[in-house]
Amino acid sequence: MSAKLPPETLHEEAYTVRTYEIDHQKRMTIPALVRLMQEAAMQHVLQLKLSVWDLETERVAWVLMRLQLEVKRLPRLEETITIRTCPTGLERILTYRNFWIYDAEGTLIAEAVTHWVLMDTQTRRLKAIPEWIETRFSQLIPETHDGLQPSRHKLPPLSQHDRQKSFHVRWHDLDFNLHLNNTYYILYLLEGLPASWLSDRTLIRLDIAYKSEVRMEESFEVQMQQLSSGQFLHRMTQGAEERVLAEMVSEWK
Repeated sequence: MSAKLPPETLHEEAYTVRTYEIDHQKRMTIPALVRLMQEAAMQHVLQLKLSVWDLETERVAWVLMRLQLEVKRLPRLEETITIRTCPTGLERILTYRNFWIYDAEGTLIAEAVTHWVLMDTQTRRLKAIPEWIETRFSQLIPETHDGLQPSRHKLPPLSQHDRQKSFHVRWHDLDFNLHLNNTYYILYLLEGLPASWLSDRTLIRLDIAYKSEVRMEESFEVQMQQLSSGQFLHRMTQGAEERVLAEMVSEWK
């Protein structure tokens, strides 16, 4: 990453890939990689005093709306990686945070950009960003950066279901808000793919839009449509009316 960075802006965490984070080829799984990114971001906002717990008195909480991820290669067992992250934009009700993942030689192996909003914890509705948070972010956001740019385009809708599977939320799928953890949306959406595809192919791009919360023991459907030899649409829905909980595009090689 090359950027003009004010103090406190860039946060860095080093991790070693563990056995419970890999697949049968000793590669870190996509949900495991996203989980580490999420943890690095949480550690940063805790340091900045902008975490969900710091905002409790304001009765607001951060909600992830979208994640765009590009992977050059997946880390392998016992490899040490470094995740760098910082807030990179503020736009009306949205804020953006970028991630850069490097190997031990300093080579960029993956990067991402996330879109966030504030939600009123009582009404469960989106809320304008308070002026004091806007001021704080304006002090943190770099003037320039070379990370991924947030997409302004909506994800395409499914026109058919090539595959469909049913699931329900388990206790250990929940986050500290008692909702389905962000990384588990990705895990379940990827479960819509054939096992042979997950075994033999490598994900190179993922773009997921989060639409609605899912709670303990709620059931949902995962649907998938193949667009090309290496691209899929994924959708998570609930109920007979097929209320959309999340949408995702994945690309593979």
